[in-house]
Amino acid sequence: MFRQIKHRIKQSLRARLKEEVIRIVKDSFFADTYTIEKFEHCRFERNSLMRIFGGHVQLGENFVLGSFSQILVEQDATLIIGDHSWIANNCYIAPGEGCTISIGHRTTLQPRSQIIGDVTIGDDVLIAPNCLLSSGTHMYDYIPELKIREQDRKYCENNSNGYSNPIKIGNDCWLGVNSVILPGVTIGEGSVIGANAVVTKDVEPYSVVGGVPAKLIKKRLGEASQ
Repeated sequence: MFRQIKHRIKQSLRARLKEEVIRIVKDSFFADTYTIEKFEHCRFERNSLMRIFGGHVQLGENFVLGSFSQILVEQDATLIIGDHSWIANNCYIAPGEGCTISIGHRTTLQPRSQIIGDVTIGDDVLIAPNCLLSSGTHMYDYIPELKIREQDRKYCENNSNGYSNPIKIGNDCWLGVNSVILPGVTIGEGSVIGANAVVTKDVEPYSVVGGVPAKLIKKRLGEASQ
């Protein structure tokens, strides 16, 4: 008898949780046109927020968005998050207008990290607290005599793609605490980025790098193993 009551309570709580997730997501829509897939299988923790101003969102099975984290999907942007991925508390995810953020399966993002712009992250990636991955920048030497904000505007007027330079993170990478990944960087599979590193150029697969700017410390695997 006790087991039956316990089972009914669990079923009721699961149903209420599913309804609450759907309510949170739907109440966050500010767009007339958008598509979203599979969000009913995800968990949005207290005070998390997802706002969709347009574009496409695909959330994998058992995705979790932690408390006080925010997802903002701009017009014509795409957000794809794989199965069993987890975004911890106080994180910020924002694919800009026309940009795509893709996060693979079983990838974890620790508190206070940010992913902005055009970013592709593979499967089984570990991102420590306070990391920044941003494909955007400012044009400080485009027309040097102008203010930086004015240079940004002029550059966008003359370049339809803006100034976003995509970032790519391979499978099975580990980004240490306070890592910064600059626009245009590709980090190869199995690489480790040391704490407080600023990565300004591509990292070969199975490398360990660190420092400002980040430099090769060692290779994780011998040449024969690769």
